[in-house]
Amino acid sequence: MKTTLISILLFSFSISVTAQTAEYTEKDSISDLQWQNELHCTLDGVPKPFSYLRTLFENNKEGYIGNLWMTSRRNIQLLGEKNRKGNWIVTTINKVPNTSLKPGEFEIKGTISENYEGRAVMLLRFSNSNPDKVCKADTAIVTNGKFYFKGLPEDNFLSIVTIGNYPEKVLAADVFLEEGTINLNLDSISHRSGTLHNDSLQAYTAFKTFDEHKSYIKRNMNNAIGRTYFIDLLNNWSLEELKEYVALSNNNEYANIPQIKEAMISQQTIQNTFKVWESFNGKKYKDNTFITLEGNKTKLSDYIGKHKILFINVWYSGCGPCIEETPELKEIYRKYKKKGLEIISVSTDTSISAWKEAVKKLDVPWIHVIIERGSMFPQDYAVMGVPHGILIGEDGTILALGNYLRPSIPVLENILMKILDE
Repeated sequence: MKTTLISILLFSFSISVTAQTAEYTEKDSISDLQWQNELHCTLDGVPKPFSYLRTLFENNKEGYIGNLWMTSRRNIQLLGEKNRKGNWIVTTINKVPNTSLKPGEFEIKGTISENYEGRAVMLLRFSNSNPDKVCKADTAIVTNGKFYFKGLPEDNFLSIVTIGNYPEKVLAADVFLEEGTINLNLDSISHRSGTLHNDSLQAYTAFKTFDEHKSYIKRNMNNAIGRTYFIDLLNNWSLEELKEYVALSNNNEYANIPQIKEAMISQQTIQNTFKVWESFNGKKYKDNTFITLEGNKTKLSDYIGKHKILFINVWYSGCGPCIEETPELKEIYRKYKKKGLEIISVSTDTSISAWKEAVKKLDVPWIHVIIERGSMFPQDYAVMGVPHGILIGEDGTILALGNYLRPSIPVLENILMKILDE
């Protein structure tokens, strides 16, 4: 049956299917998809109900399509075509044609390991206005280690060619659809060539450092490659860089892409937060009352003036990073304890028992306290999340505070070295 079905696909003309979008929930499975029987496709020019296409591919498990589960462009590269949630769109099944390209058309001549023989390779096209949105999907069957796509770029310049389904190995490669022949070797490290933007993209993938990628993106913000990879690295740009690079795109609509708008809002929030934290530098500490492990009350002022630096480590028992960074904080304490460092871990737990159990497991040598109900401590020290660190000098002056004062970030130890190693 498998050989017969593949033969039908390879020696037929392209099957054209009216694009259909259907929404599914996370619990839907492949067998539960609501196929639209009223839609029709053509096979060798003969009209067929859409249910025929369903039967064709359900019987041919290796070449199955119609299960496009989408989250984002990067997740597609990691998870494969069977593991996406969202919109399901099927357009065409491709075979190697015997006609030359028409003006404006592209073709992808692909090669792949023969281990994928008979399986379906997906060409997923993305919206230029939203690089995370799949707007079209094409399929080709691997034959003798080769696959083929052909069509018009339309407005779907950016695409991914992918095969495989998590947890098996997934192969995926970015490709830019443009007029001409695109050669693609789909592998763990793919190689594409043959057209202007794909040659340029191949050069981009060879860069090793972030500065190289950054420089390349800046030079190419006026084209799709620069704009695409700018979005891929959104979390790496400052607010000023976001504004600068968007301006370089010379595209008024580009700034309205949801991911970019969200990144700008996020960076603005971060910038505002750091300004708040910096406003505490040089100010005197505010006293607060805590509860000790023994159930007694103690004040922050009980510890001020007794050490060159007091580091307040704000945490709670359910904070993963807080727990994971404890060994690093132990090492910092070991190095600087005799030089004048003291640490107080202040818990924001609402459960005394959960806090005590976590402290027992951590087994650390410094002071542990918990805030009282209704405490003003979080407001007094701009605690917007945990982990959060506060450095107070011997005279009670706040040296620095913020979520960047943690053992996994060099800033904390750099400050300690500067003051305690003098």
